[in-house]
Amino acid sequence: MVDEFGNPRAFKMNVDREYERNMERYTFLKWGQSAFSNFRVVPPDTGICYQVNLEYLSQTVWTDVNQNDDEVAYPDTLVGTDSLATMVNGAAVLGWNVGGIEAEASMLSQPISMLIPEVIGFELMGTMMEDTTGTDLVPMIVEILREKGAVGRFVKFYGKGLDSLPLADGATIANMAPEYVATCGFFPIDGETLRYLRTTGRDKDRIALVEAYAKENGFWRGDDYAPNYTDTLSFDMGIIVPAISGPKGPQDYVALTGVKGSVPQRNGRDLQASNGKRSRSRWPRFFDGERQSCHRLHHVFHQHIQPIRDDRRGSCSPQSGCFGSEPQALGENIPCSRFSSGDRLF
Repeated sequence: MVDEFGNPRAFKMNVDREYERNMERYTFLKWGQSAFSNFRVVPPDTGICYQVNLEYLSQTVWTDVNQNDDEVAYPDTLVGTDSLATMVNGAAVLGWNVGGIEAEASMLSQPISMLIPEVIGFELMGTMMEDTTGTDLVPMIVEILREKGAVGRFVKFYGKGLDSLPLADGATIANMAPEYVATCGFFPIDGETLRYLRTTGRDKDRIALVEAYAKENGFWRGDDYAPNYTDTLSFDMGIIVPAISGPKGPQDYVALTGVKGSVPQRNGRDLQASNGKRSRSRWPRFFDGERQSCHRLHHVFHQHIQPIRDDRRGSCSPQSGCFGSEPQALGENIPCSRFSSGDRLF
Protein backbone atom coordinates (compact mmCIF):
# COMPACT_ATOMS: atom_id res chain seq x y z
CA MET A 1 0.00 0.00 0.00
CA VAL A 2 1.23 3.46 -0.90
CA ASP A 3 0.01 7.00 -0.28
CA GLU A 4 -0.89 9.63 -2.89
CA PHE A 5 2.81 10.39 -3.43
CA GLY A 6 3.81 6.77 -4.02
CA ASN A 7 5.46 6.42 -0.60
CA PRO A 8 4.73 3.33 1.51
CA ARG A 9 2.01 4.04 4.05
CA ALA A 10 4.21 2.62 6.77
CA PHE A 11 6.67 5.40 5.98
CA LYS A 12 3.94 8.03 6.33
CA MET A 13 3.00 6.52 9.69
CA ASN A 14 6.62 6.92 10.79
CA VAL A 15 6.54 10.61 9.84
CA ASP A 16 3.28 11.15 11.73
CA ARG A 17 4.80 9.47 14.78
CA GLU A 18 7.90 11.65 14.44
CA TYR A 19 5.78 14.81 14.66
CA GLU A 20 3.75 13.36 17.51
CA ARG A 21 6.83 12.63 19.61
CA ASN A 22 8.86 15.74 18.79
CA MET A 23 6.31 18.48 18.15
CA GLU A 24 7.73 20.68 20.92
CA ARG A 25 11.18 20.58 19.32
CA TYR A 26 9.86 21.33 15.84
CA THR A 27 7.76 24.22 17.17
CA PHE A 28 10.89 25.68 18.78
CA LEU A 29 12.92 25.28 15.59
CA LYS A 30 10.18 26.92 13.53
CA TRP A 31 10.22 29.85 15.94
CA GLY A 32 13.99 30.07 15.50
CA GLN A 33 13.56 30.25 11.74
CA SER A 34 11.34 33.30 12.09
CA ALA A 35 13.53 34.91 14.76
CA PHE A 36 16.85 34.77 12.84
CA SER A 37 17.40 36.02 9.30
CA ASN A 38 20.04 33.42 8.43
CA PHE A 39 18.50 30.30 10.00
CA ARG A 40 16.33 27.91 8.01
CA VAL A 41 14.81 24.60 9.08
CA VAL A 42 13.91 21.79 6.71
CA PRO A 43 11.09 19.60 8.10
CA PRO A 44 11.07 15.80 8.29
CA ASP A 45 9.99 13.77 5.26
CA THR A 46 11.97 16.05 2.94
CA GLY A 47 14.97 13.85 2.17
CA ILE A 48 18.49 12.98 3.23
CA CYS A 49 20.51 16.01 4.37
CA TYR A 50 22.97 16.07 1.49
CA GLN A 51 20.10 15.84 -1.02
CA VAL A 52 18.29 18.66 0.76
CA ASN A 53 21.43 20.79 0.48
CA LEU A 54 21.57 20.18 -3.25
CA GLU A 55 17.88 20.25 -4.16
CA TYR A 56 16.59 23.02 -1.91
CA LEU A 57 19.16 25.08 -0.03
CA SER A 58 22.14 25.66 -2.31
CA GLN A 59 21.98 28.70 -4.59
CA THR A 60 25.46 28.50 -6.25
CA VAL A 61 25.72 32.29 -5.77
CA TRP A 62 24.35 34.02 -2.67
CA THR A 63 23.56 37.66 -1.96
CA ASP A 64 23.66 39.66 1.26
CA VAL A 65 23.89 43.24 2.50
CA ASN A 66 27.27 44.47 3.75
CA GLN A 67 28.04 46.98 6.50
CA ASN A 68 27.39 49.85 4.06
CA ASP A 69 23.93 48.50 3.20
CA ASP A 70 25.12 47.56 -0.29
CA GLU A 71 23.89 44.29 -1.74
CA VAL A 72 26.80 42.02 -2.60
CA ALA A 73 27.03 38.65 -4.34
CA TYR A 74 29.44 35.88 -3.37
CA PRO A 75 30.01 32.18 -4.19
CA ASP A 76 27.98 29.59 -2.30
CA THR A 77 29.93 27.47 0.19
CA LEU A 78 29.03 24.78 2.69
CA VAL A 79 30.44 22.98 5.71
CA GLY A 80 28.45 19.93 6.77
CA THR A 81 28.63 17.31 9.50
CA ASP A 82 27.78 14.49 7.09
CA SER A 83 30.67 13.05 5.07
CA LEU A 84 28.52 13.19 1.94
CA ALA A 85 28.07 16.96 2.21
CA THR A 86 30.46 17.03 -0.75
CA MET A 87 27.53 16.20 -3.07
CA VAL A 88 26.75 19.92 -3.44
CA ASN A 89 30.03 20.37 -5.32
CA GLY A 90 28.16 18.93 -8.30
CA ALA A 91 26.24 22.22 -8.43
CA ALA A 92 29.41 24.34 -8.11
CA VAL A 93 28.98 24.83 -4.38
CA LEU A 94 32.31 24.47 -2.58
CA GLY A 95 31.61 22.26 0.43
CA TRP A 96 33.03 19.47 2.54
CA ASN A 97 32.66 17.66 5.84
CA VAL A 98 33.78 19.16 9.16
CA GLY A 99 33.46 18.22 12.82
CA GLY A 100 30.57 19.29 15.00
CA ILE A 101 32.53 22.01 16.82
CA GLU A 102 33.61 23.58 13.53
CA ALA A 103 30.06 23.48 12.21
CA GLU A 104 28.70 25.13 15.36
CA ALA A 105 31.37 27.82 15.19
CA SER A 106 30.43 28.50 11.58
CA MET A 107 26.75 28.82 12.53
CA LEU A 108 27.79 31.46 15.06
CA SER A 109 29.63 33.44 12.33
CA GLN A 110 33.10 32.30 13.37
CA PRO A 111 35.68 31.60 10.63
CA ILE A 112 37.07 28.16 9.83
CA SER A 113 40.79 28.27 9.14
CA MET A 114 42.55 25.96 6.71
CA LEU A 115 45.70 25.71 4.63
CA ILE A 116 45.34 26.62 0.97
CA PRO A 117 44.98 23.16 -0.63
CA GLU A 118 46.60 21.68 -3.68
CA VAL A 119 44.13 21.26 -6.52
CA ILE A 120 44.12 18.30 -8.92
CA GLY A 121 42.56 19.13 -12.27
CA PHE A 122 40.70 16.08 -13.55
CA GLU A 123 39.90 16.41 -17.25
CA LEU A 124 36.90 14.42 -18.45
CA MET A 125 36.86 13.77 -22.18
CA GLY A 126 34.53 11.96 -24.56
CA THR A 127 30.91 10.92 -24.05
CA MET A 128 29.56 8.04 -22.03
CA MET A 129 27.92 5.34 -24.12
CA GLU A 130 24.24 4.49 -23.92
CA ASP A 131 23.13 2.44 -20.90
CA THR A 132 25.92 3.81 -18.70
CA THR A 133 25.47 6.25 -15.82
CA GLY A 134 27.52 8.09 -13.26
CA THR A 135 27.48 4.99 -11.08
CA ASP A 136 29.52 3.22 -13.76
CA LEU A 137 31.92 6.15 -14.05
CA VAL A 138 32.48 6.71 -10.34
CA PRO A 139 34.38 3.48 -9.53
CA MET A 140 36.92 4.22 -12.26
CA ILE A 141 37.43 7.78 -11.02
CA VAL A 142 37.84 6.48 -7.46
CA GLU A 143 40.44 3.97 -8.63
CA ILE A 144 42.43 6.61 -10.55
CA LEU A 145 42.41 9.15 -7.74
CA ARG A 146 43.28 6.60 -5.06
CA GLU A 147 46.28 5.59 -7.12
CA LYS A 148 47.23 9.24 -7.66
CA GLY A 149 46.77 10.27 -4.04
CA ALA A 150 44.23 12.98 -3.22
CA VAL A 151 44.41 13.22 0.57
CA GLY A 152 43.95 16.82 1.70
CA ARG A 153 43.48 18.00 -1.87
CA PHE A 154 40.62 19.48 -3.86
CA VAL A 155 39.76 17.76 -7.13
CA LYS A 156 38.30 19.98 -9.83
CA PHE A 157 36.66 18.39 -12.85
CA TYR A 158 36.82 20.10 -16.21
CA GLY A 159 37.00 19.30 -19.93
CA LYS A 160 34.69 18.84 -22.92
CA GLY A 161 33.25 15.69 -21.38
CA LEU A 162 31.23 17.89 -19.02
CA ASP A 163 29.20 19.09 -22.02
CA SER A 164 27.31 15.78 -22.00
CA LEU A 165 27.46 14.94 -18.27
CA PRO A 166 24.17 15.53 -16.38
CA LEU A 167 24.43 17.29 -13.05
CA ALA A 168 23.02 14.13 -11.45
CA ASP A 169 26.15 12.26 -12.53
CA GLY A 170 28.40 15.12 -11.44
CA ALA A 171 26.76 15.14 -8.03
CA THR A 172 27.27 11.37 -7.81
CA ILE A 173 30.99 11.86 -8.48
CA ALA A 174 31.16 14.71 -5.95
CA ASN A 175 29.27 12.55 -3.44
CA MET A 176 32.08 10.00 -3.59
CA ALA A 177 34.87 12.38 -2.53
CA PRO A 178 35.29 10.52 0.79
CA GLU A 179 35.96 7.35 -1.22
CA TYR A 180 38.69 8.89 -3.36
CA VAL A 181 39.95 10.48 -0.13
CA ALA A 182 39.87 14.07 -1.34
CA THR A 183 38.52 17.03 0.61
CA CYS A 184 36.04 17.57 -2.21
CA GLY A 185 35.47 17.02 -5.93
CA PHE A 186 34.26 20.28 -7.51
CA PHE A 187 32.39 21.00 -10.76
CA PRO A 188 32.41 24.50 -12.33
CA ILE A 189 29.39 26.63 -13.20
CA ASP A 190 28.14 26.03 -16.74
CA GLY A 191 24.95 25.62 -18.74
CA GLU A 192 24.12 22.34 -16.99
CA THR A 193 24.27 24.11 -13.62
CA LEU A 194 21.71 26.65 -14.82
CA ARG A 195 19.49 23.90 -16.24
CA TYR A 196 19.50 22.14 -12.87
CA LEU A 197 18.65 25.33 -11.00
CA ARG A 198 15.70 25.88 -13.33
CA THR A 199 14.55 22.26 -13.00
CA THR A 200 14.60 22.42 -9.21
CA GLY A 201 12.54 25.61 -9.11
CA ARG A 202 15.12 28.24 -8.20
CA ASP A 203 14.08 31.87 -8.72
CA LYS A 204 14.64 33.22 -12.24
CA ASP A 205 16.47 36.28 -10.92
CA ARG A 206 18.79 34.01 -8.92
CA ILE A 207 19.59 31.93 -11.99
CA ALA A 208 20.33 35.08 -14.01
CA LEU A 209 22.61 36.29 -11.21
CA VAL A 210 24.49 32.96 -11.12
CA GLU A 211 25.23 33.20 -14.85
CA ALA A 212 26.21 36.88 -14.77
CA TYR A 213 28.38 36.53 -11.66
CA ALA A 214 30.16 33.43 -12.96
CA LYS A 215 30.96 35.02 -16.31
CA GLU A 216 32.12 38.30 -14.75
CA ASN A 217 34.45 36.63 -12.24
CA GLY A 218 35.98 33.88 -14.36
CA PHE A 219 33.95 31.04 -12.81
CA TRP A 220 32.05 30.17 -15.98
CA ARG A 221 33.16 27.05 -17.85
CA GLY A 222 33.31 28.35 -21.38
CA ASP A 223 35.68 27.90 -24.31
CA ASP A 224 38.32 30.02 -22.57
CA TYR A 225 38.06 28.20 -19.22
CA ALA A 226 41.64 27.31 -18.26
CA PRO A 227 42.40 27.42 -14.50
CA ASN A 228 45.83 26.58 -13.13
CA TYR A 229 46.15 23.30 -11.21
CA THR A 230 48.79 21.78 -8.96
CA ASP A 231 48.59 18.59 -11.01
CA THR A 232 46.35 17.20 -13.75
CA LEU A 233 44.77 13.91 -14.80
CA SER A 234 42.63 13.05 -17.81
CA PHE A 235 40.15 10.30 -18.58
CA ASP A 236 38.07 9.33 -21.62
CA MET A 237 34.52 8.56 -20.51
CA GLY A 238 33.85 6.81 -23.82
CA ILE A 239 35.52 3.64 -22.55
CA ILE A 240 33.12 3.25 -19.60
CA VAL A 241 30.81 0.24 -19.79
CA PRO A 242 28.05 -0.95 -17.43
CA ALA A 243 29.86 -2.18 -14.34
CA ILE A 244 29.65 -3.19 -10.73
CA SER A 245 32.13 -2.55 -7.95
CA GLY A 246 33.13 -4.56 -4.97
CA PRO A 247 32.87 -6.67 -3.00
CA LYS A 248 35.49 -4.88 -0.87
CA GLY A 249 35.24 -1.27 -2.03
CA PRO A 250 33.96 1.08 -4.77
CA GLN A 251 37.41 1.22 -6.39
CA ASP A 252 37.08 -2.49 -7.27
CA TYR A 253 35.79 -1.85 -10.78
CA VAL A 254 34.37 -4.90 -12.58
CA ALA A 255 32.85 -4.53 -16.08
CA LEU A 256 29.68 -6.56 -16.50
CA THR A 257 31.11 -8.05 -19.70
CA GLY A 258 33.85 -9.65 -17.62
CA VAL A 259 31.95 -10.44 -14.47
CA LYS A 260 31.76 -14.21 -15.05
CA GLY A 261 34.51 -15.82 -13.02
CA SER A 262 35.79 -12.50 -11.68
CA VAL A 263 33.53 -12.08 -8.64
CA PRO A 264 34.33 -14.47 -5.77
CA GLN A 265 31.86 -17.10 -4.62
CA ARG A 266 30.34 -16.61 -1.18
CA ASN A 267 28.62 -19.25 0.94
CA GLY A 268 28.14 -21.63 -1.98
CA ARG A 269 24.87 -20.28 -3.35
CA ASP A 270 24.99 -16.59 -2.48
CA LEU A 271 27.17 -14.37 -4.61
CA GLN A 272 27.06 -10.79 -3.45
CA ALA A 273 28.16 -8.25 -6.02
CA SER A 274 28.25 -5.21 -3.80
CA ASN A 275 27.96 -1.83 -5.41
CA GLY A 276 30.11 -0.35 -2.65
CA LYS A 277 29.33 2.10 0.11
CA ARG A 278 28.01 5.42 -1.12
CA SER A 279 28.43 4.56 -4.78
CA ARG A 280 24.78 5.15 -5.71
CA SER A 281 23.22 8.54 -5.49
CA ARG A 282 19.52 8.40 -4.62
CA TRP A 283 17.39 10.85 -6.62
CA PRO A 284 13.77 10.30 -5.56
CA ARG A 285 12.26 13.41 -7.11
CA PHE A 286 14.03 14.84 -10.11
CA PHE A 287 16.13 11.96 -11.32
CA ASP A 288 13.90 8.97 -10.50
CA GLY A 289 16.80 6.88 -9.22
CA GLU A 290 14.66 3.92 -8.21
CA ARG A 291 13.31 3.50 -11.73
CA GLN A 292 16.82 3.83 -13.13
CA SER A 293 18.07 1.14 -10.74
CA CYS A 294 15.27 -1.22 -11.82
CA HIS A 295 16.13 -0.57 -15.44
CA ARG A 296 19.77 -1.38 -14.73
CA LEU A 297 18.93 -4.67 -12.99
CA HIS A 298 16.62 -5.56 -15.87
CA HIS A 299 19.47 -4.87 -18.30
CA VAL A 300 21.96 -6.89 -16.25
CA PHE A 301 19.66 -9.89 -16.07
CA HIS A 302 18.59 -10.02 -19.72
CA GLN A 303 21.95 -9.11 -21.25
CA HIS A 304 24.34 -11.01 -19.02
CA ILE A 305 22.53 -13.56 -16.83
CA GLN A 306 19.51 -14.74 -18.83
CA PRO A 307 21.54 -16.07 -21.83
CA ILE A 308 23.74 -18.22 -19.60
CA ARG A 309 20.75 -19.42 -17.61
CA ASP A 310 19.05 -20.51 -20.83
CA ASP A 311 22.18 -22.43 -21.83
CA ARG A 312 22.12 -24.34 -18.55
CA ARG A 313 18.39 -24.83 -18.17
CA GLY A 314 18.48 -28.39 -19.43
CA SER A 315 20.59 -29.52 -16.47
CA CYS A 316 18.74 -27.52 -13.84
CA SER A 317 16.38 -29.29 -11.44
CA PRO A 318 15.45 -29.12 -7.77
CA GLN A 319 17.54 -32.24 -7.19
CA SER A 320 20.63 -30.66 -8.76
CA GLY A 321 20.50 -27.69 -6.39
CA CYS A 322 19.22 -25.13 -8.90
CA PHE A 323 16.33 -22.98 -7.84
CA GLY A 324 14.03 -23.47 -10.82
CA SER A 325 13.81 -20.15 -12.62
CA GLU A 326 16.48 -18.43 -10.51
CA PRO A 327 19.29 -16.88 -12.61
CA GLN A 328 22.15 -19.29 -13.06
CA ALA A 329 25.35 -17.78 -14.30
CA LEU A 330 28.37 -15.88 -12.97
CA GLY A 331 30.32 -19.10 -12.40
CA GLU A 332 30.23 -22.78 -13.21
CA ASN A 333 29.30 -23.97 -9.73
CA ILE A 334 27.16 -21.11 -8.45
CA PRO A 335 23.46 -21.99 -8.62
CA CYS A 336 22.12 -18.49 -8.06
CA SER A 337 23.20 -14.92 -7.47
CA ARG A 338 21.90 -11.78 -5.86
CA PHE A 339 22.93 -8.16 -6.17
CA SER A 340 22.88 -5.96 -3.10
CA SER A 341 23.82 -2.41 -2.29
CA GLY A 342 26.45 -1.79 0.33
CA ASP A 343 24.56 1.15 1.83
CA ARG A 344 21.35 0.89 3.84
CA LEU A 345 20.11 4.15 2.29
CA PHE A 346 19.67 2.68 -1.18
